[in-house]
Amino acid sequence: MKNQKYSSIHIARMKIITFSLISCFLVSCGKEDNPYNKQLEENAKQIARLEREIHQERLKEEQRQRQAERQAAENEKNRIKAGEIATAKAFKETSARSAQTEEEIRNFKLDGLLAIVQGKEARDEIAHTWAYRFKNRISEERSKSYLTLHNKLYQEYEEQKITKEAYQEAMKNAMEESKRNLEDLEYQINK
Repeated sequence: MKNQKYSSIHIARMKIITFSLISCFLVSCGKEDNPYNKQLEENAKQIARLEREIHQERLKEEQRQRQAERQAAENEKNRIKAGEIATAKAFKETSARSAQTEEEIRNFKLDGLLAIVQGKEARDEIAHTWAYRFKNRISEERSKSYLTLHNKLYQEYEEQKITKEAYQEAMKNAMEESKRNLEDLEYQINK
């Protein structure tokens, strides 16, 4: 569900960028009225709503994670302690019974190590969650880079560093690339 919301936010941002590019292109071609203003507002409202929902979910998830981390740490301590007790017990029994073999001692030690390793699984799960968050952060940065490109091109056009034709061509190319990226993203989500 959260992945779907992150994807919806990303798509809405890409739409805003695409509609902004189209609007700038239309204005640069001399068209004053902008039919995309309403769509820009709707996408901005959708982003705000989804971000609020995700923020609430994130707070709940962080609370659950803290609880899970505390529980995992407690479980790990208990497993390690149980492993140490099992190992110590095995050595005591071994010294008491001379018939016990080296293989049996090794098995008791492995039980103790297994308890420690099971604690590591909880740590790996937490690391995976943080890796997912980092991936979404990269996706946000990529969206911002399109907007930065548009702003830079427009500024160069206003400062007369590039011609109107070069500006329009660059905007057209950026708009097409933005549309392709949006279509690719929607395809990946719906796949």
